[in-house]
Amino acid sequence: MLPLMTMVVRDVRNHRSLVADDGLLAHVEAMYANDSLPFEALHFLRAAAQLSYEDELVVLLPTSRAGMVVRAQGINNNFHAFSLLQDLMETHAQTLGIRQPPRTRRDGDSDAAAFLWLQATAFAKGELVDRMAWSWGEGTLRENARRQGRLVLVALETDDKPVRGWNGFTHVLHAEQNPQVSLVHFLTPDEVAAYLA
Repeated sequence: MLPLMTMVVRDVRNHRSLVADDGLLAHVEAMYANDSLPFEALHFLRAAAQLSYEDELVVLLPTSRAGMVVRAQGINNNFHAFSLLQDLMETHAQTLGIRQPPRTRRDGDSDAAAFLWLQATAFAKGELVDRMAWSWGEGTLRENARRQGRLVLVALETDDKPVRGWNGFTHVLHAEQNPQVSLVHFLTPDEVAAYLA
């Protein structure tokens, strides 16, 4: 299993081929759930299949009518994405119009939500219509809603949010995973409005 996991992590094309095969993924899940099968380390292949790679992930900040498109690579789950995105957003806080102070991280593997992280479906016609349309931390990044063909996360800057913290979700599966988010470009207010429509 470890060589298979390594092949998936080393080349995004291998990863895309794996996640495109719904039948194979279903078999991996079934074997993972059945602990009587003689496969050791199957959890590594399953974890590799759950990684997300997005060339154009849209991150919207409705409070400031700002946003950005980022490239996300080797992301374990949404908690992992939130941590990496919050680091990037703090770097560009002035451009993004973020008013709140930077968060304090306890250590490299623990973090907390600086924003209320929502799905794109939380907004309609530019208005917040569903505060409970959360982007669930344990889920894969690619399970979030898309708009205009792109994966969208909404980072709502508000004091009225539940406390969400996580620990152990940002580990690296393999040295070749190289998890990161990088800025592609900022969005104009009109582009942000179009995604929130």
